[in-house]
Amino acid sequence: MLPTSPEIRITIAQRIEAKAEWSCTNFHAVFQRANQAYDRIVILSDMQAWVGHHTPKAQFDQYVKKVGKRPCIYSFDLAGYGTLQFPEREVYTLAGFSDKTMETMRFLEEDKTALLREIERIGL
Repeated sequence: MLPTSPEIRITIAQRIEAKAEWSCTNFHAVFQRANQAYDRIVILSDMQAWVGHHTPKAQFDQYVKKVGKRPCIYSFDLAGYGTLQFPEREVYTLAGFSDKTMETMRFLEEDKTALLREIERIGL
């Protein structure tokens, strides 16, 4: 179950900020350090990483093999550069973070085309 109350979201944001190293995003380390299976992994970044000039695909594949589970990855591009670090299944790249984020994640896990249908419903 995804957290929905504003208090829980604030707590999550405070924990993230307390743990953050404000120098760069090492996407490889996300999967190298994870030692258990997760349903979802949330990454907040400007998506400007390319440690070793490679995407973290090999580390992600090793993680999946190690834990026996392929999680959903939510990759939030907070700067809007439009780069993609994870060209994989079950990866959702979103721009920005708001009070609707958890609801959006739930929609995507229920139906991968949910956002596309929402966009198509908008009349121009």
